[in-house]
Amino acid sequence: MRLVLKPAGVKALWIGGGALVGLAVGALIANFDAAVGLAPIWLLLCVAYAGGIGFFLREKDAAPREAARAAAPAPAPVRASARPAPAPLPRGNGLSVLLDLPDVPEGFPTVIGERETVRVVVSVQTVSGPATGAAVRLASAPRDGARALAGEGVTGADGTVAFTLHAPGVGELLLDAEASLEGLTGFASATASVVRYEEEIARLFGEFRSFAIGLLGPDAEACTARELAERLRVGSDAASARALLELARIYELVAYGEREADRRLYLALMQQLLVLERADLPQAGGSPGASPPALTEV
Repeated sequence: MRLVLKPAGVKALWIGGGALVGLAVGALIANFDAAVGLAPIWLLLCVAYAGGIGFFLREKDAAPREAARAAAPAPAPVRASARPAPAPLPRGNGLSVLLDLPDVPEGFPTVIGERETVRVVVSVQTVSGPATGAAVRLASAPRDGARALAGEGVTGADGTVAFTLHAPGVGELLLDAEASLEGLTGFASATASVVRYEEEIARLFGEFRSFAIGLLGPDAEACTARELAERLRVGSDAASARALLELARIYELVAYGEREADRRLYLALMQQLLVLERADLPQAGGSPGASPPALTEV
């Protein structure tokens, strides 16, 4: 059985160990004879502290996971589900309606943060061009929840109208837009995932960690995020190496509580995953004799 500590356990071990060593050195300086006499008690305290961390902050036994991974085929690279381009409804009802979330970058999953303010733009077109003056109603509803009116507006000269709404609790959010103009009607819908950014960053990195361990082998189970990145970037191109280090840095900022997870950190992490999705990462830490590429400063 291999003992693998959680990130919090590693942090507690370093902080507590440093504090105990500091107190021991201080006691030796203040009263050497008394400190030496208390050495057995001091040693017992250190062992009890380390044992407590190992018991309460350990990961589950990695052996079953290693056995299952050995029997399974090599995992596929982590894929980021890209946001599909909005498609207009057929023009048989007279109006073509598009519903878009401009704050979601092109190619990214349609993900928004819990209680976050969201911009929604509805575009209405007729056969001849933008539908000026069309009445638009926007409704939202959580999956299996009650549908509520999110806003009403009228399209401008470019055929668009913008709305602002607050994302509800975590889960799937359904958006419906209905437009009407001189007896013509149109309808569009979209779906977004409402998440807590801290949990989403942890989930995405967990998927990447599983993929990385599949490349590097079972011994990588005990690696920290930074250690995984360092091992994978051996033999990688400069762009992939930079993305690996940035991915680990963002995850550790959130996991160790140094930064509060927000949309900017989530998008930065997603950007690195998209870079790595296109990369051809070497297996088992790179070719023999390969050295990590030099990274230029930004």
